[in-house]
Amino acid sequence: MISRRELVLRAALLTFGATLALGAGELALRLLDSRPPGKGPEPTLDLLRENERGTGSYRLKPGLDLTLDIEGMKVRFATNRHGMAWRETEEPKPDGVRRVAVLGDSFTMGCWTPSWRETFVGVMERDLPAGFEALNFGVGGYGLLDEELILREQALRFSPDLVIVALFVGNDFRDTWLGLDKERLEGGTAVLDAEVVRRRVPEADRPPDGVRSTDCPPSGLAAALSGSALFRRVERLLDRDGLCVDFRPSAEFTQFSYWSRSTPSPVALEARAATLRALEAIRSATDAAGARLGVVAIPTFDQVHARRWQGRNFDLGLPQAWLGAWAREQGVPYLDLLPPMREHLARTGERLYLRRDVHWNARGHAFAGEAIAQWVRCCARPR
Repeated sequence: MISRRELVLRAALLTFGATLALGAGELALRLLDSRPPGKGPEPTLDLLRENERGTGSYRLKPGLDLTLDIEGMKVRFATNRHGMAWRETEEPKPDGVRRVAVLGDSFTMGCWTPSWRETFVGVMERDLPAGFEALNFGVGGYGLLDEELILREQALRFSPDLVIVALFVGNDFRDTWLGLDKERLEGGTAVLDAEVVRRRVPEADRPPDGVRSTDCPPSGLAAALSGSALFRRVERLLDRDGLCVDFRPSAEFTQFSYWSRSTPSPVALEARAATLRALEAIRSATDAAGARLGVVAIPTFDQVHARRWQGRNFDLGLPQAWLGAWAREQGVPYLDLLPPMREHLARTGERLYLRRDVHWNARGHAFAGEAIAQWVRCCARPR
């Protein structure tokens, strides 16, 4: 029989051993976290070519089939013979089919989902009733002038019944204002042309101010444990870190948060006017083709994760409020994904964006696709 003294000794030894192991683990993780992060080779994304019509902008190359490693996940990026990030499809519309053409930038194109089926366009099509067919005309880097061009030159040939403009509020006002020549192609990748920015944007709106949203300070037990490398690692494993930010609007035209400033600058108002004119042109083209237009606003990560809706110099409702006002005035169906995404995050704590990228993860695409399908069924049905 083990004596009480021996039991106490064994318990003390176990406690000492566990403490020593935790201390060693904490030290090892701190040393690991203190190392500068390694940077692997950037993937070569030879995706784009000049618009063959010579009317401006650019297009996805047809017949692509690439496999990329994005955040440890294998992503297949493929285009059909029409240069769409989508399955093969024919221009003539089958009898009895209602087509939904989606215009947009890299969010619509599907950066970086494992396949076209998992983009929000693919999920939307899956959730729509039988007889609906989706078409994805998204191209990374597009603004609304690019989208109007591809609508007139390509998408309308497929006889869509509903055209959805999926507008990313982080940079679509910027990209529309900068025009069709805002980017140059380098090795099949679109790169923002600094000279175009300098020419189009006043110097007062180009300060490299370095203003960015920051993670919310932890509270309660999390605050007490925040200095522990082990705790931080567990948070990452549980996918619970970085889900709250203190929103800070930048005064720099090219930053996403610039568009949520409560007092827009003159050039921001000019960009708003240019964007609404582009929407009117897209509506004119869809009306002439007998189709209906709908607009979906895609929020930024910081908007979804901001602790407060408004602050001294920002309003998360901008620039979405500009779009909503235009849509109501024009009678255009409009869906703002910001409120449902904020509500979903508050209720579930589920991450909808990639960790080191501005785009949605697969769950974000699924959430958006399901919400858009429901909106189409109730509010944006084709004529």
